[in-house]
Amino acid sequence: MGKGLFIVFVLIIVVFSTAMLSNTAVPSGHVRLLAVTEGAPSSFSGSIADLFLEAEQGKGRVFIDTRPASKLDTQMSTRLANRLGCKYIGANCNRYDFFYRVTSDSSIVGGPSASAAVALLTAAVVQHIPFREDVAITGTVSSGYLIGHVGGLPQKIDAAAQANITKVLIPMGERYTVENESLLLLSQNLSSLDKIDLVEYGKARGIEVVEVGTFNDAFYEFTGVRLRLPYPPQDKDKSYQTTMKFLAEKLCSRSQSFHLALEEHFAKYPLKGLADNETITDYETAINLTTKGLDAIEQGEYYTGASYCFGSNVQYRQIYYASKQVQPDDAEQLYKDIRRDISKLNTLVNQQTIETITDLQAYMIVKERLIEANQVLDDLKAETEIFEDAPTQEDLQSIMNQLAYAQERLNSAIAWSTFFNKPGEKFKIRQEDLQASCQDKLSETEEYFQYLTLLIPGVYEETQQHLEQARGYQHEGFYELCLFKASLAKAQMNMILSSIGIQEDQFGELVDRKLEAVEYVIAEQQSKNNFPILGYSYYEYASALKEDDVFSSLLYAEYALEVSNLDLYFAPQQSSFSTNINELNILFVGGLLIGIVITLSLVSQIELAAGRKKKGQRESGWARWAWSISKNSSSRKK
Repeated sequence: MGKGLFIVFVLIIVVFSTAMLSNTAVPSGHVRLLAVTEGAPSSFSGSIADLFLEAEQGKGRVFIDTRPASKLDTQMSTRLANRLGCKYIGANCNRYDFFYRVTSDSSIVGGPSASAAVALLTAAVVQHIPFREDVAITGTVSSGYLIGHVGGLPQKIDAAAQANITKVLIPMGERYTVENESLLLLSQNLSSLDKIDLVEYGKARGIEVVEVGTFNDAFYEFTGVRLRLPYPPQDKDKSYQTTMKFLAEKLCSRSQSFHLALEEHFAKYPLKGLADNETITDYETAINLTTKGLDAIEQGEYYTGASYCFGSNVQYRQIYYASKQVQPDDAEQLYKDIRRDISKLNTLVNQQTIETITDLQAYMIVKERLIEANQVLDDLKAETEIFEDAPTQEDLQSIMNQLAYAQERLNSAIAWSTFFNKPGEKFKIRQEDLQASCQDKLSETEEYFQYLTLLIPGVYEETQQHLEQARGYQHEGFYELCLFKASLAKAQMNMILSSIGIQEDQFGELVDRKLEAVEYVIAEQQSKNNFPILGYSYYEYASALKEDDVFSSLLYAEYALEVSNLDLYFAPQQSSFSTNINELNILFVGGLLIGIVITLSLVSQIELAAGRKKKGQRESGWARWAWSISKNSSSRKK
């Protein structure tokens, strides 16, 4: 038994030592980057850079060193890519500090175009999976784990051929491009441009060019490993469904009440004249929106129904006020009532404890609507001294139209406030965490904006407006709204980048890919007991718009992707014990194994000593000690 026990002991030590070494060894890895170097104005050439990663035991910090310095800051896109890579493999990367080093022979254009490579390398290094260095990827990585658009692909393929790279991965949908990429954004008729087939372009240079759409596909090309299968379809969150149904039915019930009231009024006072013709058009629009809203509710699309009925209620209320011939005193009282109700709800919302992602998104929606309603009143006050001088009937009608919108925006905020305090995974969402998330998202979005304007110069007014609003919210300390507005701005840029070179008849396929990515992210969130109410609402609306307005559908799909992954910026509530559970498991198992080995060894030595005693042989010191323990134990039992 002694010999057999010795073999078992050796095997256990080998296995345990291997496990310990695999958990204490410093992970590291390297991949080649495809970059561009800026030459003459609007002229780029391909370049190769090297990305090195070393991970050490630490606190989840990310460091990056670029030599020479890149044209754009890559810090924020690197941090986002790091988070996405860790999250995708389900790793607790707060146990490591990550050191990324980018070296190149020339000053490269940075930005988010290397973020897919960063995320892939991060996942492989943390999982100790071998990584092919003769494969290169160029592309961004989005919150939905999609590989996104980059520029300069022909030049990058040229550089890859000179660096003995055998395979280049490019984003899905970018196989066909043109030399002057700014033309892609301006032209909806790609066939009218001189196209380059990058697959054939690569073959001529000894490069296999492969389109990849998702993080998982790209990881397989690099490692031969499929990280994980898609999450199975999840049932709709019952709490969300119940609450959103209530919200939609409430809004559409108000639409029906407005409709009946106006029908009675118009039966008594038929409409006549030009102004009345305009009112009839608005009235027909309101009826059509109400019908769409009720149909959506019938199909279980409650957010879509609520959106349609919100629009119809604004129209109905404006027509209602016009039909009532409201007097200035009535308008002033309505103005004061709306101000008062906004202030009351603001107070209640500011006292709300935010613990879950649902709470956070509800806060974003409610506060945004309250701020928008308040802004309407501020603008109204600033435009004219509305109640000091007697307004004309035309001015009064304009005032009432704006008050109608503010009133309905307030009503929408009240309805959305019912989403507070729903069940879900609790996060550490302290004020300093919100401030940090605002700064991270804003910096990340600004980096994308710089990259977009460098790649395709132009003015993106709505995106700039969202960025300015996000900066304003940051300055005022409204960090939740800063995070929200920056996310919307990023989504708009993702839409622009993913639309480059896509013909109108291809947009449906692009939307389908985006919606599939949203479904994956929402299912992932549900598996962790999170339900992104805003992300799912945008997803539902994007699906409803796809047939009639594919461009708006694409935009809302991008919104859904950006706001469904907000847990990237917050740590779940957990004790220090749970954060080090892997290390504790190792120590526990190690201690258990050592205890078993010592116990078995003692038993073996006792038996050996007993055998030798009978034969009159001299025992070893270890055997005599084991025998004495056994003897003393036996005497105590007697």
